[in-house]
Amino acid sequence: FFLGLTMALLTGYQLQRFGTERLVPGLVAIAFTRELGPLITGIMLAARIGAAFTAELGTMQVSEEVEAIEAMGIGPLRFLVAPRMLALFFLMPCLSTVANLAAIFASCLISRAYFSIAFVYFFDLVRDALLIRDIITGVLKSFLFGLLIGGIACYRGLSVKGGAAGVGTATTSSVVTAIATVISPSSAR
Repeated sequence: FFLGLTMALLTGYQLQRFGTERLVPGLVAIAFTRELGPLITGIMLAARIGAAFTAELGTMQVSEEVEAIEAMGIGPLRFLVAPRMLALFFLMPCLSTVANLAAIFASCLISRAYFSIAFVYFFDLVRDALLIRDIITGVLKSFLFGLLIGGIACYRGLSVKGGAAGVGTATTSSVVTAIATVISPSSAR
């Protein structure tokens, strides 16, 4: 929400100097739908959920619960990893969409308050600026980021060695790796 608000305000003031503040809705909508929505959501999920997954699985690994699950004939990948991966795979696009809508709504409020762009006109400009390609790109990135974050977190959690200190180290490593992985494809252009 606040990123959309700030982006609309800063770009709007700059564009107002040239009389083109009506470009603000399209700029914010495209930037968030294609890039910033999935990126910011990915960073937040990597930090919050990635850390939780790694810590939980790491604790299970250290306390030999994973070995106990294997001894019962249950595969840890199917029982511990797959549900987490599926959850992130489907959660990430949903949260990314919420982030996009919040940013566009905040931009709408700023555009109305500071640049006198009516709500209906704002959403017409957004509709005209956004292409289906932008939406698909953002959604595909979200799915990919969900898989990457989940995969990194689960891998680091299941490979923990060295007790509680190992869990802490693996959790930190998981978060840093996941955030760097999420940022890398976004900055590759």
